[in-house]
Amino acid sequence: MLKFIPLFILFLLAACNTGNINTTKRNNSDSIPSSVVQEEELPNTKEQHINTKEQQEEERQQQILDSINFEQSLRLGLRIANKKKDKNKFTLQSDSLTIRYGYLFTPNEKHLIIRRTFPIAVQTDIYKLQNNEFVNVCSKEMHPMAFIDDTIQDVNGDKLGDYLFHWYPMSGCCEKNVYDVFLLNGNGDFTNEIEFINPIFSAKEKVVRGRRYGHEAPLYKFKWNGFKIDTIEFVYFPSNMKNGKYIKRKHENVNEKGEVLKKLPEEYRKIGYGY
Repeated sequence: MLKFIPLFILFLLAACNTGNINTTKRNNSDSIPSSVVQEEELPNTKEQHINTKEQQEEERQQQILDSINFEQSLRLGLRIANKKKDKNKFTLQSDSLTIRYGYLFTPNEKHLIIRRTFPIAVQTDIYKLQNNEFVNVCSKEMHPMAFIDDTIQDVNGDKLGDYLFHWYPMSGCCEKNVYDVFLLNGNGDFTNEIEFINPIFSAKEKVVRGRRYGHEAPLYKFKWNGFKIDTIEFVYFPSNMKNGKYIKRKHENVNEKGEVLKKLPEEYRKIGYGY
């Protein structure tokens, strides 16, 4: 009997070893141990982290550079303007800098407009020539993706040019053309900005018509009172009213009873719904 014991034990050991090998092979073929996954992923994670830090540093350096160029371009514009201020007018323009000088708003005074367009901002600075020096009388800054253009026109009917800064918000549901208006006063200075949404300016009537912001928003009519603006009325569309009629109100208040209109007044037909 004792002669058979070693053989029996050897058989059991061989069977146990064979089972372990087969198990190991199944693990290798069916799944990857978590330790291996971590070892493979760690280099990529570190690389991504390094890249993120590098990108952040590059962006920071670029912002610093843009800020420096932004300020330097204004000083450059003023240096150029000072050399040419004896001229009646001149215009210079590049991708990032626009300079306009002359009797831009009134035939009696010279103004200088410097507009800088950079990735960090668009900014317009307006100066009047006073005692042979440039004095800042108006500034407006905007995100470059929101800026559309700027214009000079008489909006309040006083025969003087006013400065209009046109921009469009980068988010929202409905049409929203925004005009920030700076009115020129008698001494060559400008008023604080007055904001209008979706406006149509009529200098002859001294009136501003437009449409408020939002789905089926009311139409409005304002009238200039010197350098101030008075509210004349708001007109609501039938789809907003229970009776299906146009309603004219003095205030922008849906609880105000108002006046029922048979149809949309002709003066508003150029504006329409706009959505």
